[in-house]
Amino acid sequence: MFCLQVSVLLLLLFVRNTQTIESLVTLNETGTEFAPIDEDALLLGIYTFSTNTKCIYACHSNCFCRIFDYDSVSYRCRLFEGDLQTTGSIINSNSSTSLVGQIILSPMLFAAYGQPCSACFNSRYLTCVNGTCDCLQHTYWTGSMCASQNLRGGQCSSSNQCRADLNYTCLQFFQCGRKKNN
Repeated sequence: MFCLQVSVLLLLLFVRNTQTIESLVTLNETGTEFAPIDEDALLLGIYTFSTNTKCIYACHSNCFCRIFDYDSVSYRCRLFEGDLQTTGSIINSNSSTSLVGQIILSPMLFAAYGQPCSACFNSRYLTCVNGTCDCLQHTYWTGSMCASQNLRGGQCSSSNQCRADLNYTCLQFFQCGRKKNN
């Protein structure tokens, strides 16, 4: 018997007030879980759901959620902010029935950035700030999309790339961290 490792790609379409809201989700092979760099800063919630589809829907329903893991035996569903590039990694789990899912972002989802708020009404990916479509909290504009802000030790070229709510700023060696008080 052999184990086939597969990544599954799902396109979820949700219709709300005649507006289609899409999420593209990848599911990694079973036996994995998400290991956040800072669980206190990134964990959005832990839930119990009977299927991974309900966990996926819970992540999609929370505009801050980008990563989740789900165990089909314990029914544990954990939702996280962030992304795999900057805020954590996929690791082997002690549970062979656990898997990780991630909402895949593309510039198309952020096409309304900088436009009047009517262009991003009901958007999962943008919010209205001072009459203009802008990035959600804990994300920053890259020039083509909103990316997750970095935590301590993350690479940066400007302070807007670091989590200011945690008092991180871009330090002289281009890493997010806290300035030392003299």
